[in-house]
Amino acid sequence: AERARLNTILARSSEHALAFGNDADDMRAPGRHIDPRVMIGDLSSNPAAYGADRMALINTLFTELKDKATVKGESYQQLVTSANSLFGQYRSQAGIVSRQIGGVYVERAVVGDQHADKPFTPVPLERQTQAMNILAKYVFAPDVLTSMQPLYNYLQQQRRGFSHYGKNEDPKAHKMILGMQKTVLAQLLHPAVMLRISDTALYGNEYSLTQFMDDLTASIFVDSKESTSISRNLQIEYVNQLIAIAGLGKASKHDNLAKTAALYQLTQIADTSVGWGADTTTKAHKKYIDHLIAKALEA
Repeated sequence: AERARLNTILARSSEHALAFGNDADDMRAPGRHIDPRVMIGDLSSNPAAYGADRMALINTLFTELKDKATVKGESYQQLVTSANSLFGQYRSQAGIVSRQIGGVYVERAVVGDQHADKPFTPVPLERQTQAMNILAKYVFAPDVLTSMQPLYNYLQQQRRGFSHYGKNEDPKAHKMILGMQKTVLAQLLHPAVMLRISDTALYGNEYSLTQFMDDLTASIFVDSKESTSISRNLQIEYVNQLIAIAGLGKASKHDNLAKTAALYQLTQIADTSVGWGADTTTKAHKKYIDHLIAKALEA
């Protein structure tokens, strides 16, 4: 009787509302684990859509922050603290969205459970492309976080004695935004993730490595007329990472298929040309990108 009672309880383990995962399975670090449903900071059954909503909300809050987080007669420290908090939330949501790409749903039901899915099921194509579109809009776009720009003149930390000694206290906007973008690329271009995209193509993943890389490059290398210093900064970082993946100059930790995909993207980037009448900044940027690629190929 006790065995039957326990079996009745165990038979409910595959119910959607009883889904469970612990720290042994979470994806908090780039390349760690595979199921995007087990992720810290994820508060929705559609993490990508939730992340997009949060990032849109944060963009709106940035436009209101100066009026809400400054007090006459006091320093701007509360504004700095509030802006850092919102940016931290934005960065966290970007990371959550990125986990959908190349992800695999894991089920640990026993053999014979009629209500359970297969042990390993790649994240559906629509969920992965949804995530890529969100990253293109909120992480890689030339106008990413322009809502913060009016705040840069005011992000002054309160000085306490020699707290700024030996440091420049001005806001490091490019470094801050590129840091967020690099954390997302660290996940998307991780050797384990790129290999998993290829592996899962053999058992149900419809988002091929080639299509993923094409979409990623297109989201980063926007039309030169739309390009900003933020996007140019990102493009140089991306090219350097592609060079490392392809193993041009030093040994790569990536698999053969990832190396091939990275090399193809580099050649595609090199083959593009700047538009007629491009300004000096755009031309200089293109020459530097071409130099990086040519130097790597020669090596």
